[in-house]
Amino acid sequence: MRQRVASRSGLFVPRKCLKRNRRSSGEEEEKDRINELPDDILVHILSYMNCKEAARTSVLSSRWKEMWMHTPTLDFDVMGDYMKLPSDFALIPGEATKYVDCVNRVLKLHKAKELITEFKVRFDIRKCHQGYIDDWVKFVCSTQRLEKLNFSFLDARYYLHNEPETSVFPNPLTLSGGGFRCLKELCFQSPNLKLKHLELVWCGRLEHVSVSDTNIVSIVFEACGDLELHNVPSLVRVSFPRMFEPVESVLSRLSCCAFSQLEMLCLAVSHRLIQKMEMQEFPQLTKVKELLIYTEPRTDFSLIGLISLLRASPNLQTFVLELMWFKPDRTRREWKEALESPLEHLKEVLVNGYHGCACEFELLAYIFRNSTALEKVTIDPQEKRDMPVPEYPHKMEERQAAERIAKHYAEKQLTEIAPERVNLFIL
Repeated sequence: MRQRVASRSGLFVPRKCLKRNRRSSGEEEEKDRINELPDDILVHILSYMNCKEAARTSVLSSRWKEMWMHTPTLDFDVMGDYMKLPSDFALIPGEATKYVDCVNRVLKLHKAKELITEFKVRFDIRKCHQGYIDDWVKFVCSTQRLEKLNFSFLDARYYLHNEPETSVFPNPLTLSGGGFRCLKELCFQSPNLKLKHLELVWCGRLEHVSVSDTNIVSIVFEACGDLELHNVPSLVRVSFPRMFEPVESVLSRLSCCAFSQLEMLCLAVSHRLIQKMEMQEFPQLTKVKELLIYTEPRTDFSLIGLISLLRASPNLQTFVLELMWFKPDRTRREWKEALESPLEHLKEVLVNGYHGCACEFELLAYIFRNSTALEKVTIDPQEKRDMPVPEYPHKMEERQAAERIAKHYAEKQLTEIAPERVNLFIL
């Protein structure tokens, strides 16, 4: 393994970067060769540090004094330092003000605003500082190469009341982890807005989002309120993974033009709403090739209502069903039938969280009967969660035992009805 040593600059460098010089007394001295590197390499190294760490290098020498002011990454996440303090650190008077002043000083001193690619803020911001946050938003909107933007206000009392007049992001931008719980209205409108991917998560008070005249490609909308889309010719992927609303209500958020261009659609549908979908007719999603459904089924309910969505997607190729069970029960009941309708292009089906209940079996039986092009079906008894849930050892053993039983039921139920041409994988 290559040995590394701490240089006088405080950075760790390979030992081969250290050059030995002979002193007149015959003793050897190690010379730090990191200062022989060009400025752009040093700035690149500093970009891997947060702002606090990078600024500390300014005391090394006159050359390093302003080096950190050219870094393309502005990371103001200092929560690691505060985690060492008592749990009520957020209530310490002046801490939020010190943090805001620090951010303002860095933005004022920064000498390469046009080169910034990442901007991250994470702290317990107070309501009295919302005007400064507006200025930060304007700052990042004036950059030319921004790729990542992350606002994480743990106190989450910020309301963006002064929206910048123009927001141009030449590179794809993903908005995530925002925590804008007081944000009520958000508008993206400009032919020059090069925003490709938009993700809105946990914006509980968001009332209206408008996206128009942009080349946006994908939207993940986990917020409440209205989504208004106009003139978005490049939009092909839309996801509503946590909005358990009537499907017709969710689809109404999409403009008519979006129906004809979507290629991937993700919806969350409650088990009660699925019961009402059996006889419903939805707008034709003629280009949708991938459909992902989240639901929390109940044993005495049916999943057959989902067939109406499959029928509304005549060119569907991949169907993914994410099941999140509360109390799975394999009680026997009469099978529910649905109007037979060919699914001519469906090639692949994936079911996560399969337990071998009647509602799962009857849905898959329908798909086996009506999918003439079906090639692959994957059954996974394990539920897929966005975030891992801590488990006690005995709970983990219970879950693993339940998954083994579910696998047994899947093998027993589905191997008998799966057509020979279909590759059935039970994980």
